[in-house]
Amino acid sequence: MAAVTRGTKIRPCMPVGYEVVSSVRNVTEAVLAGDLLMLGPNGWAKSAATTPAAKRGFAAMDYAAGRADCSVVTSGELSGFTGLVTGDPLFPSAVAGGLETVAVVGFTGLIHAVSATMIAFTL
Repeated sequence: MAAVTRGTKIRPCMPVGYEVVSSVRNVTEAVLAGDLLMLGPNGWAKSAATTPAAKRGFAAMDYAAGRADCSVVTSGELSGFTGLVTGDPLFPSAVAGGLETVAVVGFTGLIHAVSATMIAFTL
């Protein structure tokens, strides 16, 4: 199992309008930009591999718990990760909010490393 590590700053890296963003959504816990989130009955929270078919997206920025004006990116590209291998598929990690290279049965999203520091995804 290879966990994906994050650099000091995760950020979207596609032209404006290329990404698909869900805005004005509540986060139920503090999240960092680049955390993999899932939509639950009370809003977005960090996602773990234990719920493979959940609706997911990545936090676009750092948000405090309870914020209701958050952007969650569901399709696009993010940079700022480290140690990726170009072409590797990525999956929700056992650590909530993270990514790893171990396949998760039932996960329906597409996340791939497109460089050593950048991912592309459709969730």
